[in-house]
Amino acid sequence: MKGDCIDANAQEVACAQAGAEDYKVLDLTKTEAECPSGTTDPLKLTIAIGRPYDYICATAAA
Repeated sequence: MKGDCIDANAQEVACAQAGAEDYKVLDLTKTEAECPSGTTDPLKLTIAIGRPYDYICATAAA
């Protein structure tokens, strides 16, 4: 979800405990081009039927 923090495997982590290799989610989009400004790390997910997004638009959490 927007505002959550994730690790490099896209698993949720507590933002208070996020490290230098973790990310803060800015948005979830269908394409990389739809990511908001400030996105430094767009993470492409594997294809999943029925999921409404394919990218996690993220930036460094720490």
